[in-house]
Amino acid sequence: MTAAAILETLRDAGLQLNLTSEHTIKVKPATLLNDELRTLIRSHKDELAKLLEAEIDAHERGLDVWKEQTRWRERSTSYYMHHIGCADCIAAGRGAGYGERCAAGAGLWKAYQDASKRKPLN
Repeated sequence: MTAAAILETLRDAGLQLNLTSEHTIKVKPATLLNDELRTLIRSHKDELAKLLEAEIDAHERGLDVWKEQTRWRERSTSYYMHHIGCADCIAAGRGAGYGERCAAGAGLWKAYQDASKRKPLN
């Protein structure tokens, strides 16, 4: 049985596994553990710890991406909230021949564009 299958079995049994800073596995609620599950965890402890660590790493990378997307969305919203009420920025949005953005709109547009150009966090 693979570590992923074991982890799925344990979670299906209603158990929550957490990896501590000392790389030990804490299982909750302990009242759901039986001898068979304890043996399963002990015999695959290292593989389960690696799998839990990989889940934590993936979660943290996901948070980084989410934070980056949040910054982009904030800048997008700021620009477009300004844009819909500013005739200069509306005209500038139609193309180069229609004029330039106002000073406030130009700053918001630059921040929005800069946030759009960031490299993805992989």
